[in-house]
Amino acid sequence: MTDTEFLNRLPEGTRAPTEKEFEAIQFVYNYHPSIHPVEGKNQIAMLYSTFGMRIIADMYETTKRAQEIDEERRKLRLRLQELEREAEELAMI
Repeated sequence: MTDTEFLNRLPEGTRAPTEKEFEAIQFVYNYHPSIHPVEGKNQIAMLYSTFGMRIIADMYETTKRAQEIDEERRKLRLRLQELEREAEELAMI
């Protein structure tokens, strides 16, 4: 989501986030497990406009952990694929 897309979703009169705040908003939007994959842009804009940066800050740690879990899952999937290939090669001997 671009900053323009985000700003266009905010109600008139809502303070625009700083560049650093928008980076945090973007991170939460992209990785928080409670942000809906389809309605996420509207959802994060509503959260920000209703509760401000406090809610984004509160969601940040959960988001970091969710991202770490996703990365670990990706690594484990790759390792599983390697093991499956190796098992197939052994079976072909």
